[in-house]
Amino acid sequence: MRFLYLCLSALLLILSFPRPNLFPFAWFSLSLFIVSLKGEPPFRAFFFGWLFGFIFIGGLLYWILLFGFIPWFALALYQGFFFALFALLFSLLKGERLWGSILFASLWTGIEYIRSWGKFGFTWGSLAQSQFLDYPLLGITKIGGMFLLSFLIAFINGAIALHPFKKAWKIAISILFISHLLGYSINQIYRPEKQFKVAILQAGEGERVTEQAGLWSSPSVDQLIHIYDSLLDKIDKADLLVFPETAFPVSLPDVAYVREWVSETAKKKNSNILIGSPVEEEGKIYNSALLFSPKGEIIGRYDKVQLVPFGEFVPWRKKFPWLKKLGVRDFDFTPGEGWFPLKCKRFSLGVMICFESIFPKIAREMCFKGADFLVVITNDSWFGRTWAAEQHLAFSALRACEEGRYLLRSATTGISAFIAPDGQILKRTKLFTPAIIVGEIGKGKNTLYTYIGDYLLFFLLLPIPIEAIRRIVSRRGEAEEARKW
Repeated sequence: MRFLYLCLSALLLILSFPRPNLFPFAWFSLSLFIVSLKGEPPFRAFFFGWLFGFIFIGGLLYWILLFGFIPWFALALYQGFFFALFALLFSLLKGERLWGSILFASLWTGIEYIRSWGKFGFTWGSLAQSQFLDYPLLGITKIGGMFLLSFLIAFINGAIALHPFKKAWKIAISILFISHLLGYSINQIYRPEKQFKVAILQAGEGERVTEQAGLWSSPSVDQLIHIYDSLLDKIDKADLLVFPETAFPVSLPDVAYVREWVSETAKKKNSNILIGSPVEEEGKIYNSALLFSPKGEIIGRYDKVQLVPFGEFVPWRKKFPWLKKLGVRDFDFTPGEGWFPLKCKRFSLGVMICFESIFPKIAREMCFKGADFLVVITNDSWFGRTWAAEQHLAFSALRACEEGRYLLRSATTGISAFIAPDGQILKRTKLFTPAIIVGEIGKGKNTLYTYIGDYLLFFLLLPIPIEAIRRIVSRRGEAEEARKW
C-alpha cells in the first residue's frame, strides 16, 4: 500500500506540471508521499524517497529520452538522490500536526534550494514551476521568489497529511485564499507605464536529424533570412527587435554577409536588435547575445554563464574521455564572466540565454544591476513537440513576476512569449511556426525579492536546526535521567 501511495503521489505531481497543467494537484499530491513515509525507519525512508524522486523526475523529464536512455536514467537517478535525502531527514526529524507540516515544508524547500546550487544546479521540478498559470498567486514571489511559493505548497501538503481531515482543509483553504489575495494585491503595484514598442521573432522551422537523436537541424542561412524578412515586413518600426538564441547556424561576427544583414535591418527599422550567436574569441567559444544599435553597430555582448552540463560542456572531459559520449557536442562552450544587463540609450535589458532562465538568482542579479526588463532567448528545437517547451516557458513567467518586469521570450522554434510583470502570458506562439509578437512595454521597478533575494529562506529553513537541536537536547536529557537511575 505504501508503494502504491508513493507511485500515485509522484504521478499526480507530474500531472500538475506543464503540459497537463493540472496545477491544483500540486497542493495535495505530496500528502500521499508523506503518508508513505510515516513510521518508516531512516534507511527505508531514504529508499522510498529515492524511488519517489526517480519516478517523479523520470516522468516529468521523459523527453530526455530524446538524447538516449543513459542520460535519462542518469539524470533521474542523480536527482532522485535529493528526494532520498529529504525523506531521510524527514524520517529523522519527524514532527506532528502543525510543527510537522512546517518541518516538511522547510525540508522540501531546503532541498529544492540545494538542487539549484553550482554548475550542476537544476530547478526543474520545483513546486512553484507547476503554478505558472495561477497569475494572482504568483504575486507572492515578489516577496520571496519561487522558493516561498514552493514552501506554501509543501506546507499545505503537510497539513493535509498530518492533521485531521476537517482541520487540514480549513488550513488549506485559508492559506490559499490569503496567498491569492496577497499575491493579487502586490501585483497591482507593478504596472509600469508603457513606453517602448518591441517585437519578438520566431523562425519556427526545423528538421529532425536522425543520426543524432534529439537534435534538430536549422534551415540554411538564406532560408532564415527569407523567413525573418517576411516577418519583419509586418512591422514598420520597433524600439527593440528580439531574435532567438543561435538565430543563425553561424557566428555573426565571423560571417560578414549575415552580420551585414543584421546591421542593415537595424538601420532600416531604426531599432535596437538583440540576437543570439556563438562567438569564437582567442580559441574559446561562447554562447552569446549581441546587441546592435539603430546605427547597425554592436554596442553590447553578454556571454552565457550558466552552461548546460553535457549539453554545452562535458565536465572532466580531459580526465575521463569516455564521458564525451554523453555530450551532444565535440567541444565545450566557455562560460561568461558574470551577469550584467546590456544597455541602450533609452533602456537596459537583462538577458538570459536558454537554461539560465530556470535560475531566479540570474534574473535578480540582472535587475539589481539596473535591467529595465528581461529577455530570454532560447533554442528549444531539440525538445520537439514534447512537454519540455512549455515546462521551460513556465520559468519565464516566474522570473517576470519575481522581478516585476516585462519579459520577452524568443525561441527558435517556440514557444516565444510576451509576459507581463504579474507573470501573465499576454501572447504566445505555436511550436514550429514562423511568428512575430508585437507589444508595448515599460520599465519595471525592483520588488522586495530583487532587494533581498533568497535571504527569506533563512527564516523558512530555521525549523530544521531548531528541531535538530531540540532532539539532541532531549536525548541528552533522557540519557542523564537513565544514568541517575
